[in-house]
Amino acid sequence: MLDRLRELLWNPPPTSDVPQPKPDERYDLLLNEESQAILVKVTDVKMFTAGRKRRVVAANLHAEHLERLTWAEEKALWHHRYCRDEALLRDLVGKVEAFMAIRDSHAEPYHGALSHSGKRRGGGMGRVALTVGAG
Repeated sequence: MLDRLRELLWNPPPTSDVPQPKPDERYDLLLNEESQAILVKVTDVKMFTAGRKRRVVAANLHAEHLERLTWAEEKALWHHRYCRDEALLRDLVGKVEAFMAIRDSHAEPYHGALSHSGKRRGGGMGRVALTVGAG
């Protein structure tokens, strides 16, 4: 299961909106205290940890909404690779597969906010309302 998650996160499949993923398109998967999947762009996390961003936009795949994570909130999350619960890992694979199929769409619930093609297509956060916090 961990290998399948890594493949999905680091080599995302094409979508109907963007048939050719960008070469630097990579995601990371974190879990909150309720074991909900929190998906972030790797490039955003790198800028965040380097101090070039104050918040990171994340997709809560269980609640199906966007969140802004602050440094303190991000530190409270744990990485999926430490998960040993096979049932949870199977659920995570399904959630990530479902997200990957719609990640470039500008429709709800994610509005293309985590798409690597968002800037090119005029997407991104714009007028999207975010849930603040990790819950």
